[in-house]
Amino acid sequence: MKYRLKRRIGMILILAMLVVMVIPGDISFASADTDGFVIENGTLVQYIGTENAITIPGEVTSIGEGAFQNTSITSVSIPDSVTSIGVSAFAGCTNLTSVTIPASVVSIGTSAFALCSGMTSVTVLASTAIPANCFTGCGSLSSVTLSGGISAIESEAFKNCSGLTSFAIPAATSRIASDAFDGCTELVAINADASSSFFVTYDGCLYGKTMLNLLRCPQGKTSISVYSGVTTIAGGAFYGCKIGTVVLPASCTQIATNAFEGSDISTLKIGSGSATIGDQTGWNISAIEVPAGTTAEALQSGGYGDIMTVTGGGSNGGNNGGTNGDNNGGTNGDNNDGTNGGSGNGNGANGGTNGTNGGTNGGTNGGTTGGSGTNGGNVTVSGTNGGSGSTRGTTVTVSADGTTVTHVKDDTPTTGPATNAKCIFCLGVILIGVYLILSSKKQEYQEAISQ
Repeated sequence: MKYRLKRRIGMILILAMLVVMVIPGDISFASADTDGFVIENGTLVQYIGTENAITIPGEVTSIGEGAFQNTSITSVSIPDSVTSIGVSAFAGCTNLTSVTIPASVVSIGTSAFALCSGMTSVTVLASTAIPANCFTGCGSLSSVTLSGGISAIESEAFKNCSGLTSFAIPAATSRIASDAFDGCTELVAINADASSSFFVTYDGCLYGKTMLNLLRCPQGKTSISVYSGVTTIAGGAFYGCKIGTVVLPASCTQIATNAFEGSDISTLKIGSGSATIGDQTGWNISAIEVPAGTTAEALQSGGYGDIMTVTGGGSNGGNNGGTNGDNNGGTNGDNNDGTNGGSGNGNGANGGTNGTNGGTNGGTNGGTTGGSGTNGGNVTVSGTNGGSGSTRGTTVTVSADGTTVTHVKDDTPTTGPATNAKCIFCLGVILIGVYLILSSKKQEYQEAISQ
């Protein structure tokens, strides 16, 4: 009977495909080993074990998205076989205290270690980019060691890492997002590698290599000496800073939009060259001082008139006097005075001293910044300016207080293309088997009627 043969074939097909779907191997569903690692085709899909101090097996080549997210692990050893770490792979591991990312890793997913609030140290041996929100919310993080090959530090990579006091920028880093260190309230120095072709550090602040652009003042600084040759204050440069007085040199011609976003500045003293101030969001400023008879005076009609004060006769004397004191013999030391300006001579200290004879700011600022004039003179700059970083933005949900990041974990195991293709194939064969069984029954019924 043909219908019996069809029925048997259908049943065999169904049973065979069910067996194939549960057999472990390269085309099988992800399976957990005895240590709780769910691994498929070299990807660690999920950790479901109970151990807190873990060593990832050497067969793993990739740590999948959310693989350890919100687990209670306290330490992790990542083998050199791993080449990628997925999105939010370790996010929310609040008991994890340190991590070393091996040189074998070529890509790290966004938010990979976000909200690891107990983490105190990070070592990245890999030569790759630090992605957006990678260490966001790691409030205990106080030590970060990056390899010299780190190419970029992306948006909010270290946001709200309030334990950081200084940060070293590797030589190969060519891009740093303007908001990479937002919320690092104790950070007082961003130190570019001396051999960097993209960035340079002056008074703890980050500048483009030519020092024409001030890119970022660390949020923990309470005072600042702006480099005398700077022309632009970049967007986000003073984000969240709380500084009493900021004095800009005559060379500064532009204050970018949101350069002072969210900052608390008592007094902003603008040099004679400052002509434009972009819109500033949420800044708290008490006074803006501009020199009389300069283009900066036009700012009075640009929405800042109620807090603006016009000062007399070259109010930039204090800044230039101090900055140029050691190099030019205090020539500019007394510009602020307008009457005894020519009396400044000798060195920065004398420039500042003479400034007190006739200026409001000449003596104070000239003398105060006189010593730093030597450093300004010794800086050798070349090449084009390093980029100012990306615009400010978020890639995860941040609460109103700026401290909590919400990550939604998908607990569905990722089975990968090979497994999905196998499932489709098996289901297709099973449907054929079902069809053969049903059609054989129909054929059997028809034969019974015909008899």
